[in-house]
Amino acid sequence: YRGVVVACEPWCTATAAWRQTMGAANLSRGETQPFHHCIVDDRDRPPGQTTFVSEENIVPTDEAFPVQSFLVDALLIPCPEIKGYLPRPRLEYALQRQRADGKFKWDISSEGL
Repeated sequence: YRGVVVACEPWCTATAAWRQTMGAANLSRGETQPFHHCIVDDRDRPPGQTTFVSEENIVPTDEAFPVQSFLVDALLIPCPEIKGYLPRPRLEYALQRQRADGKFKWDISSEGL
């Protein structure tokens, strides 16, 4: 599926139950590789979906630009010159909080946007 990375964790910070369900330990690079918070393109999955993806499962491309999602519209500024995005203030704030406490937290509910 197409998507856009909005944040990165240095390793899998998901709960033990999530890691077990998703088989994170069975990945070739395991749970200690970087994991990325991604907004998924609405053309590929139900609208508004986000994922937590291991680095080994990401294939960078500029062919997915622009990603279609209300979350992209709310959190990112399209930058066609680079076929990518810059963070809007709401995402920048979440990234600043991550730098302060080490974990990315965002409110993607309709009330939070």
